[in-house]
Amino acid sequence: CLGIGSGAAWHHVLAALDRTRVPRMPALTARAIEGGAYGAWNPLPFARWLTVSLPCSSRPWALVDSHGRQSPVQIVEGVEGPELLTCLELGALEAVTLRAVDEPVADVTWEVEERILDNGLVRAELDSLGQITRLCWRGVFAELAGPVVAPRINGTALGGSATISILEAGPVRARVCVVRTAAAGVLRVTYTLHAHDDGLR
Repeated sequence: CLGIGSGAAWHHVLAALDRTRVPRMPALTARAIEGGAYGAWNPLPFARWLTVSLPCSSRPWALVDSHGRQSPVQIVEGVEGPELLTCLELGALEAVTLRAVDEPVADVTWEVEERILDNGLVRAELDSLGQITRLCWRGVFAELAGPVVAPRINGTALGGSATISILEAGPVRARVCVVRTAAAGVLRVTYTLHAHDDGLR
């Protein structure tokens, strides 16, 4: 889906009821516990992937849960400073303890460039104005009649120029920012893609 961002909204919960795929929800903040460990919990009665935000007390390569499953970590800027971002697949009502690992962990193979976002499930290719010209899900390209995310003013395509920059390049989340400058003003669009997620935001 293409949206304006994640947040506490009912459409995420309703979408999660689609049992044809492992559901996904917006970022969940877990908590620190004693001994330098963290705890995360899936409060819903079905399995799903979680994007988990943790306090950045250290800078590990990865986290390992109580079952021995390892997940890579990405350090990002949060509201109150640096945070650890990781993706976890948790079962129904499952709670896990997470501990730091000081070795790299293999996970999603990313391709992130100024005009390409690809996490192995979703691939989006942009033109020079930051509009999506090719979109692929799990190896199947969408049939597009024209560019996606093509802003218009009073029915007329927005002109001007664009500056495209990479904000984050994985291994948990990738973000590409497009700044369109035209006579009508400045428009900023940020594309966001998470590991193991088939939704481009």
